Amino acid sequence: MSSYVIYARKSTESEDRQVLSIPAQIEELRALAATRGFHDLTVLEESRSAKQPGRPVFNQLLKDINEGRLTALLCWKLDRLARNPVDGGSLLWAMSCGKLKEIVTPGHTYTGSAEDRFIQNIEYGMATKYIDDLSANVKRGIKARVKNGWCPAKPPPGYLPDRTNPERRIVIKDPVRFPLIQRALGLVRQGTAPTEVWRILNNAWGYRTPLRLRSGGKPISRTSFYDLLSNPFYCGLISFKGELYKGASESMISPEDFTEIQKQLRRNNRPRPSRHEWAFTGLIRCGECGRAVTASFQRNRHGVLYPYYHCTRRQPCRQPYVQSKEVEKQLADWLEGITIPNNTLSLLVEEFNRHASDRQARQESVINSRKLTLESVKRQLQNLTELRLREQIRDEEYTPQRQRLLLEHQRLEEGPESKDPIEPSKAVISLLSQAKEMFLRGDTAQKRAIVQAVGLNPRLLDRKVLILAQKPFSLVGERLYSPGNWRKAHDVRTGVLKSLIAYFSDNSIEIALQAGRIMDLAKR
Repeated sequence: MSSYVIYARKSTESEDRQVLSIPAQIEELRALAATRGFHDLTVLEESRSAKQPGRPVFNQLLKDINEGRLTALLCWKLDRLARNPVDGGSLLWAMSCGKLKEIVTPGHTYTGSAEDRFIQNIEYGMATKYIDDLSANVKRGIKARVKNGWCPAKPPPGYLPDRTNPERRIVIKDPVRFPLIQRALGLVRQGTAPTEVWRILNNAWGYRTPLRLRSGGKPISRTSFYDLLSNPFYCGLISFKGELYKGASESMISPEDFTEIQKQLRRNNRPRPSRHEWAFTGLIRCGECGRAVTASFQRNRHGVLYPYYHCTRRQPCRQPYVQSKEVEKQLADWLEGITIPNNTLSLLVEEFNRHASDRQARQESVINSRKLTLESVKRQLQNLTELRLREQIRDEEYTPQRQRLLLEHQRLEEGPESKDPIEPSKAVISLLSQAKEMFLRGDTAQKRAIVQAVGLNPRLLDRKVLILAQKPFSLVGERLYSPGNWRKAHDVRTGVLKSLIAYFSDNSIEIALQAGRIMDLAKR
């Protein structure tokens, strides 16, 4: 009498997608065995896909067959045994050699006869074809979904699948996590160390991952946070098999900001953040050797610890240590020198409002120019695709050019020029009068952000902080605070007003980018 064993398998997919669950298979096969007079058979269960070879239980089953410990099988269908040519061929070979006497299913008993082996060959081939067709259909559906602008898999942090319309499987904003991650990306864009932003996101802002059946409700891991920093989905693009596609979901940041974040991540010469949060490490450079300035605590002769900023000293450098409070005092004094007094601020606001119509007209011309450039980029994309279809260019030439044009297309569609220049300008004007006050009452992250929003190229040389002001703040320092000019004459303030108005009118792009950083600063 043959030695029988029951083999039951299901793939790793969810229960509702199975032909029959393992308990149901076992119940049917035991009933089948009882009709043949077999009882208390060994039952082998396996929850693995049969798409590829390598199932541990099935491999042991083959070993038992080849070594003569097993000569017959009971299974629900042949596709429970194999869905790939390797496993199917192993069973056919064992049956051809006489080591496997029969395979019994509820519908048929397969023996070693030529006719039965021929039928098995066809059924194993059909099972393999089913898997191949399923894989092709899934891949085709995923690619179509990507081309339509939707995320091919689970949405990244900050987004959720739209449960109200599961058939379309669109991605929407997560109302709780979207603004938090958007602010975190803004901080990294401004130059804050990613590890520091990760701590702020989890600890200060209380970010927690979405709750699921067996996971979620925890702070985001450092690895996941660094992954999202490199994910182009947040700037409106989807990366799929080495190519970029335009996304249909609402983007968090602009392509320019995403590019700048990647530059921040590639800067490997910044000192590693310590446990203590420092406001200006990695932001200020040594005025002698150009290396990054770091910070540490030093103990005086009385045993008291004091915070100091100093050069990283990766090469010989004679610059001395400077106390943290002295660096902050010098920066506060510098901010006072580029701050507009209230009487001048009111004149600036009045003058600014008078020129609102002129600025709007200029903005419309910029928008028209952007539209023309956008049409040109679209034509270039179309021509590039036609060249590739005709095989006039190779993949290594086509892919980088297409990605460059897609980034340019995204920038032109969502860039700051298309936005109203008035509100961003008002945010910058507000900081013109409050920079020092906000700096003095701000925390570590706010102080750093203010210096980044206002200053350029800060250096530490001979215990002095040397820093330049960005426009329009530099226009204030050059005119109002020059020797002999401060509150000296009305024409000086008038000159400042004209310079500022001209800058706000002609530099809407820079103003909008600067205002974005300032508005994010005000939300903290």
